Amino acid sequence: MRGTFGEIRSAVQERPSAASWHMLYEAIAEVDITQFAEELLPYVAESLKNWPDELRLCPQDWLDLLLDADLVHPGLVLVRRLWRPHLSMGELAKLAHTEELSQVTQMGLVSNGLGHKAIPILLDGPALQQVEAIDLSYNKIGDAGIRAICRNGRAERLRYLSLDNNGITDDGAMMLADATNLANLERLTLFGNHIGSNGLDALRTSQNLSQNVRREWAFAHEL
Repeated sequence: MRGTFGEIRSAVQERPSAASWHMLYEAIAEVDITQFAEELLPYVAESLKNWPDELRLCPQDWLDLLLDADLVHPGLVLVRRLWRPHLSMGELAKLAHTEELSQVTQMGLVSNGLGHKAIPILLDGPALQQVEAIDLSYNKIGDAGIRAICRNGRAERLRYLSLDNNGITDDGAMMLADATNLANLERLTLFGNHIGSNGLDALRTSQNLSQNVRREWAFAHEL
C-alpha cells in the first residue's frame, strides 16, 4: 500500500498533463477499491483541485463498470470530462442519474445516434447540472432536437455546443438564432448540416447569440 500511495502521490504532484492523469489512473487501478475510497480519495481530490477539467477524462473501464455492471467506481468523483461512443438512451439516462458524475463539465457523445429525445436527458439530468460543453455531433437530433434545446431554460449554462452533421435545416438554424437561452454560448459548430442562405443569414444577424458565436460560426462555415 505504501508503494502504491507513493505512485499516486507522484502522479498528482506531476505537472498537469494527459500523461500524468494516465499515470494516476494506472496507480489507482492497483489499489483495492474500498481502500482507495476510504484512505486515498480525499487526498487525490484535494490535489487535483487546480487541474484543468479537460485533462480529467473518465477512463472507459470505469464507465464500463457503471453501464455494464451497475458498479460505481469511487474515482468517478474525480472526473470532469466524459467521452463515450456507442451509448444507448438507457445508458445516457444512467449517466444522468449517477451522483458521482455531478462535477462533470464536458461531455463528448459523438456518433451515438441518440436522436432528439436525448436533449432533455442531457439538460435536465440531475447529475449533469455542471455540464457546460457538449459535443453531440452525428446524433441525428434534427430540428426537433434544436427545438428542445431552445425551449429548455437549463441550456443557459452551455458555453460550448457542437452539433455537426445532425440533419439540421434552415428551420433549426432560425430557432438557434431566435433562442434567448443561448446567450452564454462562446462557441457553436454546425458543420455538415442542411443549412442554406436563410439559416446562415439568421445566425449571422442574431440579436441573441453572442458576437463571438456569430463570427466563429460564419467563419468556420465559409471554410
